[in-house]
Amino acid sequence: AAWATSYGLCMFVTLNQLFMNRYFLHYAPPNRLGAYNASFMLLMMTIMMPVGLGAYGYMMAMPEGSLMQRYIIPYTVFGAVGVISMLAFNVRFCFAHGGNGVPTFPQMLPEDEMELCAPFGAMNLDEAADILGLEKEVLFKRLADPDPETLKSLMMMVNTEKMEAALENHSAEDFITMMEQAPELEEEEEDKADEAAAATDSSTAPLLAVSSSASSDAPASAATAAVPQQGLAQELRELFRSTGQGAEERKLKLEGSGKEPDDHLRFRALGECMDAMVKEGDTEGLKMFMLEVPVDDLWGCFVDMEEWMEKKASKDLEKKFNKLIPPKQFAALMKQNPKLKDLAARMMKREVQRTMNRFRGKK
Repeated sequence: AAWATSYGLCMFVTLNQLFMNRYFLHYAPPNRLGAYNASFMLLMMTIMMPVGLGAYGYMMAMPEGSLMQRYIIPYTVFGAVGVISMLAFNVRFCFAHGGNGVPTFPQMLPEDEMELCAPFGAMNLDEAADILGLEKEVLFKRLADPDPETLKSLMMMVNTEKMEAALENHSAEDFITMMEQAPELEEEEEDKADEAAAATDSSTAPLLAVSSSASSDAPASAATAAVPQQGLAQELRELFRSTGQGAEERKLKLEGSGKEPDDHLRFRALGECMDAMVKEGDTEGLKMFMLEVPVDDLWGCFVDMEEWMEKKASKDLEKKFNKLIPPKQFAALMKQNPKLKDLAARMMKREVQRTMNRFRGKK
């Protein structure tokens, strides 16, 4: 009896773990694998515990000297019930869910769908399936695959035209919800070597105050062209430095009679102004910048910065900006200025295009 019991227990535990792990790997989204495992185990233990306690209680209540009543009968009865239950489950498994045994697509929370679909510019799996041209069930199985090559292949399938159309159908509230669901990232300590390199790297020097040595190394035409944009950038920086003051002056400079007519010069000056605020850690100034600068000028500024900023400086700027204005803070700004929804949509589309180009080996 002891050997039979041990054999049955080992078989049950092994097969049970294999079944559960196979279910988790195929159906649990990567960001919820641990939650699926814990929830399923908790459910199973909740169901099994009363039965196990009842069986042990029954055995302990039987007379100690009666081997038949205390061990053989309980083990036989509960073993037979277990075998019958397992057979019934296997029969059901052959016919349930169209013969698959398990659901082809599990129930998911909207925020989980949003988190999985965000890299493709979608907010739910239906949108993502349409953008990628795949069936919803097929897409979900591929998203659950931990292989990085699978995600890479999915990114290569993005139809940017469908993505743009899907983003246009969403309101500012949808974008706010998506950004509010974004996880908070812990700030990592700066590497001392990188800080030392950044301090001596000319690409990270303040753009509003070009040193004489840098000016002498640059072509004369570039130095001449930089003068008006530096002046405009410095003026904008001073206007955004005044918290609660200068709103009318900023409006005139950004949209009124004082607006710079040359788009390229205006975009460059806005970019240098923003770069200075990020380096100075002026969170309030950045908030005013995002709220008051017209969306088209913000977009032109960001695109232009990709052209004139060095790659390392651009990454450093993006990292610092995201610390000063995290997604949830940007969502709060969008509540004040719903037009930022168009900017967020353009940035999402551009980021997807950049990722696709990177996978294709393009710059």
